[in-house]
Amino acid sequence: MFRTASSRRTAATLCASLSAFTSYHYYLFLQSTSTPPDPRERLAIARLPSLAAAQRTPVLRIPGFLSAPECDALLSLSQTPPVSSEAGSFSRDAFGVRHASTLLEAPWRTAYLHSSPSFCTKHLPPLLARVRAAVAERCYARGSPLLAALPGGAPALAGLGARTVEVHESVGGGGLVDERHFDGGSIFTVDILLTSDFTGGRFATLEIDEDGKEELVEQEFNKGDLIIFLSHKYHTVKKVTGGRRATFVMELWETDEQRTCPHRCCQRYGECTYSKADVLMDRMLGAVDE
Repeated sequence: MFRTASSRRTAATLCASLSAFTSYHYYLFLQSTSTPPDPRERLAIARLPSLAAAQRTPVLRIPGFLSAPECDALLSLSQTPPVSSEAGSFSRDAFGVRHASTLLEAPWRTAYLHSSPSFCTKHLPPLLARVRAAVAERCYARGSPLLAALPGGAPALAGLGARTVEVHESVGGGGLVDERHFDGGSIFTVDILLTSDFTGGRFATLEIDEDGKEELVEQEFNKGDLIIFLSHKYHTVKKVTGGRRATFVMELWETDEQRTCPHRCCQRYGECTYSKADVLMDRMLGAVDE
């Protein structure tokens, strides 16, 4: 059956909303069960902020966290073997839905750098250390509004691991269209903008005032800037209208185990069996995002 643009947009929004709902409520389900898969999981779940609390927290920005040459080098690293050949990746259509095509004209492509052994061995440790230092400086300071939203206080900084490490590249038409998208199950999301030669593609958050009124607010975000926000805060990226927008994304959650599976995993502990073979199968099946 052929879909109209309107029906495709509706289906894409439904998929994105269902994906977020499923991810978050999976954790709530685990929290409510008497026998979660791992006792450490229950403690980690208990520290996740509610959606309501997360929406009232700010986006924190560190201008010029990476220099322009560092941004260019990081993007080039993600596009060049061995990292590019080792890392799992997916293409998405203009509405953010994963599909089978791997053609260069796909408007949105995500590379999961944490699934590259070369990246994890050589490049991730110093980068994660810098990100943790930024989180410590901006999020763990006394009186931090982000910490105030975490039930039971913040976990130990050294206990925050990288759930996923990604580079997103978007060209004309690519964007994160769901205004209520959030990164369910993670604590902090860290973004670094790697390019500047694009139009559109503005990062925005759905802010709620004291009267409960919602407003989509564009956040200042320039090449080399790092932004940190609670992962359960609604955020979106407007469609790119020209050029190429590239962003480095790292989600932090509570675990001492590094994920190496080529997707955004929902399993903090133990071995995940998702492999590059599954990536290829999902591409053929046109699977939607997890």
